[in-house]
Amino acid sequence: MVKAIAHRGFSSRYPENTMIAFERALDLGADGAEFDVQLTRDGIPVIFHDESLQRITGDPRLIKDLTLDELRQYD
Repeated sequence: MVKAIAHRGFSSRYPENTMIAFERALDLGADGAEFDVQLTRDGIPVIFHDESLQRITGDPRLIKDLTLDELRQYD
């Protein structure tokens, strides 16, 4: 049986790894969603595909080097 797994949610239409992207993927019939979890410097798990912020924000810092409060400064 073939399963449709949404990589980072419905990321071609909605911001990747957001609840709306996951919900819309399921609404369209995806069987599940794949996502990555990174730990912040203060040990908080966050859903984020890359190890750094480079691709999304242009900032080369790593998720593991930022606290959750610092990470929340980004859109």
